[in-house]
Amino acid sequence: MKIFPLLKNARKFISNSLWILSENILRLFVGFFVGVYVARYLGPDEFGVYNYCLAILTILTPILKLGLDNIIVKEFVNCYKEKIDIIKTGVLLKGGMALALTFLLFTLYYLTSSYNLLLISIMSIGYIFQGFEVFGFYYQSINENKKITQCKLFQLLFSSVLKLVAIHLNCGIVVFVWLYTIDLITLYIALYIFYQIDHAKINWREVPFSSEKSIKLVRESWPFILSGVAGLIYMRADQIMIKNMLGDSAVGEFSAAVRLSEIIYMIPNMVLLVLFPAITKIFNENKERYIFIVRRLFDLMVVIAWLMIIPISLLSNCIINLLYGAQYAGAAQILTAHVYCALFVFIGIANSAWVVNEKLGKITLLRTLLAACLNITLNMYLIPKYGAVGAAYATCISQFMASIGLNVLTKSTRPWFYRQILSLLTFGFGLYKIVSAGKYEKSI
Repeated sequence: MKIFPLLKNARKFISNSLWILSENILRLFVGFFVGVYVARYLGPDEFGVYNYCLAILTILTPILKLGLDNIIVKEFVNCYKEKIDIIKTGVLLKGGMALALTFLLFTLYYLTSSYNLLLISIMSIGYIFQGFEVFGFYYQSINENKKITQCKLFQLLFSSVLKLVAIHLNCGIVVFVWLYTIDLITLYIALYIFYQIDHAKINWREVPFSSEKSIKLVRESWPFILSGVAGLIYMRADQIMIKNMLGDSAVGEFSAAVRLSEIIYMIPNMVLLVLFPAITKIFNENKERYIFIVRRLFDLMVVIAWLMIIPISLLSNCIINLLYGAQYAGAAQILTAHVYCALFVFIGIANSAWVVNEKLGKITLLRTLLAACLNITLNMYLIPKYGAVGAAYATCISQFMASIGLNVLTKSTRPWFYRQILSLLTFGFGLYKIVSAGKYEKSI
């Protein structure tokens, strides 16, 4: 067991990884290029309006999701015998919250008649079905990511065809907003159907709603809700501020650059999707092995980030001109700056591996709130001075502080700060230790 000393079932790990990799590769070549085609079709102004509305909804997403995603995966891993209770509780909590928030958004639209608010309200409809996402968490917990991947592939192909048809028919922005909602509904219902095919049908009336489990989940999740909102503020507030300071066209250029930069974020999410259940098991069994594998996860994230950053930053002008055309020329400089955020985002995503298991949600909330305040402050200064590029600088600085820098402030997170800094300074060189059989490092 020389190559995967920390995984009991290397074959299953490889199988899951290949399925997820295939889905992400297809999403890269199909979903991404269809998205670029949509951006070219709408132009910087309408694309800016679309992304402005999407940015506001994205900030609300942690509230819609109740911060439960990784917590539910952990519950399935630790309390598998209670899976039906977990499923019903998760479906009702997530679906109920989305329904309430969607109703609130439409009420606000009725009172204000705001066009942007109408678009946001339409986008939120798809989240009403997000309770079925719990079935995806179940498959993730048992390392059956093949099912999740198949659902996402179906959603991707169906969505791409609809968008191409909409462009062919010269549809307006409202149609693309509805297509966003259809994307979500398609994915969530597909997850539900796959579960019903593989398992005995759930009789929802016979399964009692567990108020005790609901309270337990919400008590554990509320820090993640607030930290998620704060985290998305420093990831999306820039688009809202650019819209107000520079206009729709600037938002369109910034969004085009950010989409190119953020497309590589699927890589750490893919890695964590596969490894999180295994890391949770190791956390419960052997703390020394747990620290070792999370440190190697940091190293892996740093290596992958640099492999992405270097070519993108060097070829940003060619990439923007080739994909978006001359109308998005201003996006090249933004892309060059923003792509460096990947280094800190990758490590930030890896943070979930220890934050959730060690129940440090409250500390994460404080750290993320501070980073959000820093981001807004930096944007207020840098956007007027440097334009949309200033927002990219602000995002990089605040992302570093949120993912790494602010960990130095508290005793429980300080050891992880040193581990993260070591991975950064050594450019992930410690990754080679993963091939050593039977030898695990002690924590710093």
